[in-house]
Order: sequence, then structure tokens, then C-alpha cells
Amino acid sequence: MSHAADSDAAPRSEPGAVPPGGARGSTAGIVMLLVAVVFGVFGRTLSHGFLNYDDDEYVYENELVRGGLSLEGVAEAFQGAHSFTWHPLTTLSHMLDCELFGLEPSWHHLVNILLHALNAVLVFLVLRSLTGSFGVSAVVAFVFAIHPLRVESVAWISERKDLTSGLFFLLTLGAYGAFARARQGGAGFPVGRYATVLICFVLALLSKPMVVTLPFVLLLLDAWPLGRWRASERMSVVRQAGPLLLEKLPLFALAAAASAITLATQKGAMTSTATLGLAERIANAVVTYGVHLRQLVWPADLALVVPYAAPTTAAIVVSTLVLVALSVLAVALRKRYPSLLVGWLWYLGMLVPVIGLVQVGIQAHADRYTYLPHIGLLLGVVQALSVALRAKPARLRFAPLAALGAVLALGVTAWFQVAHWRTNETLWRHVLAHTENNSVAHGQLGVVLERSGRAAEAVEHYREAIAIQPDAATPHYNLGNVLAGSGDLDGAIEHYRAALAARPGYVIAANNLGAVLTQSGRTEEALLAFALAVEADPLHVKARLNQAAALTAAGRSDEALATLRAALVLTPEVAELHENLGIELGKRERLDEALVHLRRAIELEPNSAYRHGNLALALSQTGDLTGARAAYERAIALADEGGDTRLARNLRTRVENLEGAGVGR
Repeated sequence: MSHAADSDAAPRSEPGAVPPGGARGSTAGIVMLLVAVVFGVFGRTLSHGFLNYDDDEYVYENELVRGGLSLEGVAEAFQGAHSFTWHPLTTLSHMLDCELFGLEPSWHHLVNILLHALNAVLVFLVLRSLTGSFGVSAVVAFVFAIHPLRVESVAWISERKDLTSGLFFLLTLGAYGAFARARQGGAGFPVGRYATVLICFVLALLSKPMVVTLPFVLLLLDAWPLGRWRASERMSVVRQAGPLLLEKLPLFALAAAASAITLATQKGAMTSTATLGLAERIANAVVTYGVHLRQLVWPADLALVVPYAAPTTAAIVVSTLVLVALSVLAVALRKRYPSLLVGWLWYLGMLVPVIGLVQVGIQAHADRYTYLPHIGLLLGVVQALSVALRAKPARLRFAPLAALGAVLALGVTAWFQVAHWRTNETLWRHVLAHTENNSVAHGQLGVVLERSGRAAEAVEHYREAIAIQPDAATPHYNLGNVLAGSGDLDGAIEHYRAALAARPGYVIAANNLGAVLTQSGRTEEALLAFALAVEADPLHVKARLNQAAALTAAGRSDEALATLRAALVLTPEVAELHENLGIELGKRERLDEALVHLRRAIELEPNSAYRHGNLALALSQTGDLTGARAAYERAIALADEGGDTRLARNLRTRVENLEGAGVGR
């Protein structure tokens, strides 16, 4: 049998590992240095803002997140998926940010930096605890901390899920190490330690479901460095597998449940096998494994969105040969360097959920997916190098210098990579410079340019996005908005219709199509568009309001009233619905009912000059001139505060008319 795993000595299979005895005094120094280098590389993100890609959906336009923490919000976070993924703990972390800091992006970035710094420290502490090697663990932690592949996970606020899942993944490894050592030390089955493993794993799953492969990682750790899975006189390796697998059945059950939930929530974002066949998926997976290997040693051409493109035959052949060669090498050297095989299988296994066999979205691969898989690969390689170098002491003296040089090179590269994330424009221009045929990047850059008033440039990028991917709904919709704003109504109608053809039930496209058709005098067509929008989302207030206005314009006033009343049943706390219903009722001289809704609109949103003005008009029609004057004065004050001089002037004219009717000051 192997020695007790709670010893500070390294596993017998790799005697060159360095016991941490004399190095323990340096632990605090390593921890502080890790935190320092993380802030040195990623601290510049504190001056960055939110991105226009996912940050809107995850944070600054997400009402649940913006509302901060509440009992109702916590319940909702657990009840529903967030952007096709169920990760309630990550959602809660964003909610906590908003509770504490509001929508100031620098604080959200700071939390990301702190979480990554904590993860880097945990990589060092957990690996040292598992392997007994201070130096190896420190090198792996530093490379993990400042590798350019980490930029996407840290600089992008929406990728908080990498950081939270990484935190609990590492805590699970640490807890499992303590559990395994207790078992090897003859403590029977330590229920408390096992419960800690389960709790940490559940928290990791609630942060990001990619960690479903964690039970397999624990089996690998059983083989090395924990030494729980090796042949002995009493039991073969195969016979040992049974108890180790049985021990992890609850973990596998949790992983299976999380996988089922993920498949259900991501169903709407999955690419069908008819669109992308199994052969194409396997080819892309093989090439992606190769790409992430190359990026680990040569992190060039990193980009936020790398669109799927059929890999070339040469890429498939080269990647296949590399994977086969490395697999054969790891197996051949498993007795002398067991860490190589463990690290290699850790890398291959952890990428399985995101390698593209189940394709979600349009990306071929993503930097963020390497956040945890590369830890195993780094550990395996660095540990094996440590053992090999200690067999030749003459070479060992150069190892610290080489490690320092590699860490510095990676840190400088990452520091420059972070600069590309400074603004939305710099990010998307960088993506376009390092990818080809990127419809998403052209579309997102178009949004940035449009919002900065550069509509002509935006149109160019929207058209380029459409040329690359004609069935992409969003660029059609955005181009339609620009054309509508410039007065090209026919062009806008064409692209709104194309957006709806690409994405049936695209509510905002249907609503805007109806609005442009109304402007073009095509009221009946507009009503069909509004009906489509309302059918797709009965709670879409703008579509309901526009539908009612179009019905009124078509002379169908009773239907317009019915539409507004139906909308209020579904969304009774919307001021604009009450106001519009009050106005329509006022036109029909149903003033008592109109006043109820106009007053309710003001209760919901009291600082609208227009609403006070409409209330004043209705009061004057009932003969309540004193009440009307008070409402007009409030409306004038609000118009003056808002700088709306034209409205203020019109309201003062109405007051003068009231005075002419005998209402003095």
C-alpha cells in the first residue's frame, strides 16, 4: 500500500517533488506576490466600462440584477435561467454588486479582480496541499494568474461565472484532499469532510455548469498525487476502481442533474445537428484542443468572439497527430511521470462540455473555457519538469530564472491584451483584426458607432455583418433602426422584415416595423405587425401603446380602448398606459373615468410635465378651474426644471386662457 497521504512528503512515484517544510515561511510572500501581480496585470480594468456584449443582458439592463438583493430576487435567481444558462450563484453575485455599488462599472471590475486573485492564491495553496510541492505549486499559480488567456474571464464582467465556479472548484479540490488524507490516515469515512466536498461542488455547479466533470478530476487526483489508486499485493488497480467510484456516486448524481438542467435551459441556443453535423463537430473539437494547446505556449491572436468555420484538412490532421502523440507520450511515461497523464486527462476531460460536441452559440472556441482545464495541464507539465530537472542538478539552477522569464513574458503579454478591452470600440476593432468573417464583431462595432453618432460608419458594419451572415436577425434590426432614423422608411421596412424572417417573434423588430409602417401611412399592415409583437410578448408595453394608437388612427376607437384596458390587466403599474387610457377616455368625454387614470399615472411617475398638463386639461373640461390651474403650475415647474422651454410656453398660454375664464391669482 502507499504511504499516508497526509504526509508532507511527495508521492513516491515522483520523488523529486519538493516538500514544503522549509518553504512554509515563504507562503505569505507568495500569496502577497500573487495578489500583486494580478492587480498589476488586471488593475487597469478599473477604468473600463461595461461592454455592449452580454454585460447589458447580465447586468446593466437586467432588472433582476439592477434591483440588488431581496428575498424575491434570490428566489427568482434560482427559478429561472439567465441567458440560456442556470447559474443562480453567479447571478446573485451580480445582484450583490448592484446592491453595494449600483451600476458603477469600476466596482464590478474590482470584484472580478479580487475573485481571480483569490483563485490564484487557492491554486497555490490547494496544489501545494495535494502535491507537497511548494515550488511547482507556485509556478503553476503564477502562470495561471497572469496568462493572457485569463484576460477574457477577468476583464469581462459577464464572465463572473468563470471566477465564481473556479473559486468553488478549487475549494472542492482542497476539501477532497483533506477527505482523502483522513481516509488514508485510518479515520474511517469522515462524513463532515465529505459533506464539505459535496457543498463546495454544489456551489461550483450553481456558478457555472461546466464543472460537471469535477468528479472525474477527483478520480485522477486519486491516482496522482493522492496515491489512492495503484496496484498492491492485496488489490489490483481495477479492483480499487470500484470503491473509489462508489465513493463519488453522489458527486456523479449532482453532475448528472446539473447536466440535465443545462441541456434543458440551453435548448433554445443549441445548434441543431441538421445545421452542424456530428462529423463537423468532432473535427472542430479536435482542432480546438490543438488551438488551446498552442495558445497556452504561444498566446497570440486572442479574440473575444471566434466564429465557427469549417476547419481545414491540414488543421485537422496536425491537431490529430499532436493529440495522439501527446496521449501516447503521457501513457508511455506514466510510471516515471504520472503527473503528465493526470494533467493531460484533466485538460482533455474538462473541455468536453464546451468543446463543441454540443454546440451552443456560434463560437468555434473561447479563451474563457481554458480557465480551469489549463490548471491540470500546467500542473502535470511543471511537476514532470521538476522531477526531470532534479535528476540533473546542474540544470536545476537555471530553472528559477527560466520560470521567472516565462512568467514575466506572459504577464507583459496579458497587460497589453487587457488594453484592448478598454472600450467597446477598441475591443471590437481588435476582434476584427484577429478574426475573419466575424458577423458578431461587425454588428457589435456597428452598435458602438451608431451610439456615438457615427451612423454612416455603423451602416457599413451592419451591412458587412449581414453579408457574412444573411440570416442574422440583430444586424438587420439595427440597420433598420438607422435607416428609419435617416428617413429611409422603405429600407427600414425591408430590414425589419428580414429580421423577423430570421427570428420569428422578434418583438422589438415587429414593433418598430409597425411604427415605420404607420409613418408610411400603411396602417393595416402596421396593425398586423403590432399584433405579431403583442402575440409574441403580451407584456410589451410599447407594442400595446402603438397598437392602440394605430387602431385609433384607423377609426377603430373601441378596439383601441379595449387594447389599453387589456394591457393594464397584465401590467397595471405602467404610468404610460394609464395616461394614454385617460387621454382616450377624455376624448370621449368620459371625464370622471379619465381623471382616475390620469391621477394614477401621476402617482406612478410624478415628475412628468406632460402628465400634469394632461390632468390639468381634463380638470378644466370638468369645470374644476382651480384644480386645473394647480396642475398647470406643477407642469410648468417640471418643464422649467427639465429645460423644455417650448412645453413651458404652451402651458403658460393655457394658464392665461384659464385666467380669461375667471380664475385669478
